[in-house]
Amino acid sequence: MAERNLTFKDATVLSMYVDDQDDSDYRIQVDNRVRYVSVKPKVYDYSDILCFPPLLIDNLPPFPAGDWTTMTVGRDEHGSLTRSISFKPLAAVTTIWHPRQIDILSLNRLRRFNLRTYEVEWEDNKTAVAKIARFEFEIPQVE
Repeated sequence: MAERNLTFKDATVLSMYVDDQDDSDYRIQVDNRVRYVSVKPKVYDYSDILCFPPLLIDNLPPFPAGDWTTMTVGRDEHGSLTRSISFKPLAAVTTIWHPRQIDILSLNRLRRFNLRTYEVEWEDNKTAVAKIARFEFEIPQVE
């Protein structure tokens, strides 16, 4: 049986941390799930593809279906594109100060204060401020 892949038709790059010397990291929403993608250095052109989400999406290898958490994109010794998938649980904020947790994808963003802080609308048009850790290295700033 052939491996089933997700379609990028409705893929959205939610966040990106681009580096021309080290891995570039992306949070990509596909099929109402957030997928983390890490691209090794020199896999794609830095300024043309890595910094422009529509071109990045078009050039990524297919996303396999399933409950994987991260995909690393690289090139093999012949220059062919490779992908490796991880099912390792993602790091998360552990200092929870309120018993109620809300799926960030369910919130309607009204205004962006900075890259990680938004005014959002939730439940019966209530507004709140949502602060997120987009990538693992930002978790200590939210704790």
